[in-house]
This record gives sequence, C-alpha cells and structure tokens, in this order.
Amino acid sequence: LALDLLLTWMRIPFPLLRQTAWLLTAATIAFNGAASWPDPLGTAMHAVIPVLFVVSVEAARHAVGRIADITADKHMEGVRLTRWLLSPIPTFKLWRRMKLWELRSYEQVIKLEQERLIYQARLQARFGRN
Repeated sequence: LALDLLLTWMRIPFPLLRQTAWLLTAATIAFNGAASWPDPLGTAMHAVIPVLFVVSVEAARHAVGRIADITADKHMEGVRLTRWLLSPIPTFKLWRRMKLWELRSYEQVIKLEQERLIYQARLQARFGRN
C-alpha cells in the first residue's frame, strides 16, 4: 500500500498493487476472525484494525491522487449537486461538454454555456425555431 501511495503521488498508478493489498487484508481479517471464532465480540475486534488500516490508506491515496491531479493541472471541478437536482438533463449535457472539451473550471463552463444559450436565442430570433 505504501508503494501504491508513492506511485499515485508520482502519477503512475498500478491498480494490481491495490487489489493485491485488499486481497491480503481480506485474508488477514478472515484469519484474525477465525482465531477467535466462537466469540462474536473477539471476531469483530480482530477485524477492526485491518479495516481501519485500509480505510485510512485509501483516504490518504485519495488525497494524494487529488493533490497530484491539482498540481498536474488535471483536476476537473464537478458540477454542483443543486444543478443536478434542479435540471438533470441540461446538466448532463453541460457535464458531457465539460468532459469532452476538458474544461476544468466550473465557472468557465457556466460562462460558455450562457454565451451558447444567448447565441442560440439570437439565431432563433433571426432565422426561426428550426
């Protein structure tokens, strides 16, 4: 997992390392739980530490990945949840354009969308709806 964190920081992800670590952690949880099998409290106590370890490493990996994307100028801002809730279909189209054209700033996308809608309204006023 430490090597996976390092490779993520260097922007060279290798998913097999992560999956192997998850598999070994699952085996550790199973073996620890089997060691105290008749006792449910003991089984839970033996499983908590490996799960906590994986959760904290995954949180660190997420943070390292986000920082690596931001420093590499590859971070894309997301579309706000309220926009998705209030207008899902136009928001999907906006999100799709954002991804296709690799626009990273949400404010820039909104500005371009407003300009597009104004241009579309002018074309409709001049040439008709079709």
